[in-house]
Amino acid sequence: MTRIVFYSAQFLPYLPESCQVNPGAYGFELALWLSNALIRFDIVTSYPLRP
Repeated sequence: MTRIVFYSAQFLPYLPESCQVNPGAYGFELALWLSNALIRFDIVTSYPLRP
């Protein structure tokens, strides 16, 4: 398994650390930032759809 660790003030948690499901892991914040960045290139994202 590959693990990437980086630090950035752009991915601060929306909820306090004690409320995080996985403390120290902010995948939602990263996904939201990426989604907002992609929309500038007319690439629309959404939540995964269930079959």
